[in-house]
Amino acid sequence: MASLMNSPGFIGNAIQRLPPARWIFLAIVCSLMIVILGMAVPVLGIWVPAFVLVVMMLAWTALDFRVGAVLVLILIQISGTVFIPRELLGIQGLNPINLLILGTILSYVISHSGSRRLSIPWTPSLVYFYVLPFMLATLVGMTKVHLIPGAFETMKLVSFTSGFGYFRDLFIKPSFAILAAMLMALVIQEARQPSRYIHVISAGCVLLSSAVLGAFIYSGASISLLSSSGARGFLSVLGMHANEIGLALNLGYSLLIFSLIGQKGLSRALIFLALIVIAIAILITFSRAAIAAFLIVNIIFLVRRRQIGTIIAFGVIALMVGLFFFEPIMERLGTGVDTANRAQISAGRLDKIWLPLLDDFSASWLFPHGPSAIMWSKPMLNGSILFVGHTHNAYLGLLYDYGILLGFLIAGFLIYLFRQFIRLSREDSDPGLRHLFEGAAVAMVVLAVQGISDDRFTPTVAQTPLWCAVGILIGRGGLKKIAESKSAAMRFNANRLSQPK
Repeated sequence: MASLMNSPGFIGNAIQRLPPARWIFLAIVCSLMIVILGMAVPVLGIWVPAFVLVVMMLAWTALDFRVGAVLVLILIQISGTVFIPRELLGIQGLNPINLLILGTILSYVISHSGSRRLSIPWTPSLVYFYVLPFMLATLVGMTKVHLIPGAFETMKLVSFTSGFGYFRDLFIKPSFAILAAMLMALVIQEARQPSRYIHVISAGCVLLSSAVLGAFIYSGASISLLSSSGARGFLSVLGMHANEIGLALNLGYSLLIFSLIGQKGLSRALIFLALIVIAIAILITFSRAAIAAFLIVNIIFLVRRRQIGTIIAFGVIALMVGLFFFEPIMERLGTGVDTANRAQISAGRLDKIWLPLLDDFSASWLFPHGPSAIMWSKPMLNGSILFVGHTHNAYLGLLYDYGILLGFLIAGFLIYLFRQFIRLSREDSDPGLRHLFEGAAVAMVVLAVQGISDDRFTPTVAQTPLWCAVGILIGRGGLKKIAESKSAAMRFNANRLSQPK
């Protein structure tokens, strides 16, 4: 009996053989926890139900790794907001998402180890040309942390004072987006209807959009008032900048609006409603880059579809939305244009960030400085640039932080990823996923457009919707075709050589 208990996958197989019992067991355990810990609410307050909720999610994850993967993929999209705690039990970096990731991985290993179905998606192109350069540059940056002015910590612009803290915040945390993509790939590999997981992206974007709308209502300000650059601070209560929120929602919008074509019935209706909520939230951010990218996505969609009914529907919706947003948006987009004031047009970025950094970059352009190297750059130390933690331009950030060598590898991978999305938008056997991949290719255009004024080309929380699509791509065999084709060609040539002449 003991040997049986110790055999690989025993627990996972036992649970799988008793599907009704596991749900009954889960319900009993959760009920007991609610009753017992509920008595502690008067003493410990809101932490008790929060703890119960986390434990319930972990218990559900233990029974089915797909539940944990879905929860992670939804929650990680709002992980940059104040709704997800940065630490638990006083341990910085420990949060519910980290626990869910660990629980999901353990659940997957336990449930698959005995059946020889343990299949970890291996994507050499992602590892060697994207993750590895990202990590190497961060290791270089670790040696420069002591040069960062103390005011960054005083003003709470950073939460680290050591090389390890730098590596944790600028490599490990952002890499959770990639880890989430791997979890999505595991789920897609086994999914009978993989296109249904599009709703995971939708749910995360709707949560973030709801937070934006809630912050807008709470602020009590009018739409016209919020269009001014100094009035968008109402989003600061969420813990994310307007440009970050705009990028995240635009990426999700790109994926969902193209996915809408491949959906039917209730699924299509849900995505349509989600798109309306997301679109309103994007406009409320009044981020010029986000609004410009939003318009580009809709134009590309209409050009790709070229259907009279779709154009009419878009015209009606645009007319209704324009009644509230047209004047404020035009006022926001025209900031500084009428006076040709380049400081207002670029929000001070051109003269106070980009040009000084370019001058410093020209002296050492080959090798990496490290992510957010602007914090210890010469212009920062001599006070000739704005006091900011990143370059506010993804292109300049890629060059300055990673140098020509590593920056070239990262840019090459992103181009390759774009081509993979295009390929699977034509070749995938699932119609719903073909449209999703088409939207993912457009999402990368969004990343390129919004990169002019903000964000990075290395992973960030704001890019999570796109990384969910990358996970689906990997789950469907993407990022592997070249390696597999070479392997097949080598086997073919070997067979030819072994044949008698």
